[in-house]
Amino acid sequence: MASETLSSLSTEIDSEIASYLNFKCIEDNPLDFWKQNENVFPNMAVTARTYLCASVASVPVEEMFSSTGLMVNIKRSSMSPSRVSILSFVHDNYSKFYPLSAADS
Repeated sequence: MASETLSSLSTEIDSEIASYLNFKCIEDNPLDFWKQNENVFPNMAVTARTYLCASVASVPVEEMFSSTGLMVNIKRSSMSPSRVSILSFVHDNYSKFYPLSAADS
């Protein structure tokens, strides 16, 4: 039952992404676009609200610099900038895609 629901949701999202890629956008402001089209692309609008919102504090940026500073140290100084960028992205976004369950805590 759950796999059918997941499969249905996956199909719905795939269809929504395909429609979005074929959509002719005339709006310059992404926030206005998502507000006007949240009923057309409901799943993507949720994601847009999450990632296009303005941060109310500088804490996320400070955390990113802190974690990146821990990755790039004397022992790892030969890492390429692109590798550091990838590792920083994974570090900052891992929990969004793989949240801890109660059993992991």
